[in-house]
Amino acid sequence: MVLRAVADRLRRAWPLFTVARWGGEEFLAVGPILGPDELVEVAERFRLAVASTPVPMAGGGTLAVTISIGATLVDRNGPESASLTAADEALYRAKDAGRNRVMVSGAVTGALPPA
Repeated sequence: MVLRAVADRLRRAWPLFTVARWGGEEFLAVGPILGPDELVEVAERFRLAVASTPVPMAGGGTLAVTISIGATLVDRNGPESASLTAADEALYRAKDAGRNRVMVSGAVTGALPPA
């Protein structure tokens, strides 16, 4: 139920992107980005779309949900695996830094501490 709600919010947050479940609780979002500033904007938009409203639960009640995001720009001249590795490393840095934040290829950006 929660994964479906997160997926729906991610897809609506930036319709130019393709969003798919990558595995477990991880999602992959791929789409056109003009540069680092837009990457940060899109990632923050995704994060806020998920955290802005609690997820309704079956049987009543709601659940507050947040996400951590690791983002990177794809190097069109490099292997795809390098981009995935960079994003994955950024994701783990976001989680280690306290979650509910965006990390982009080694830099903390627009991160908000959990409420």
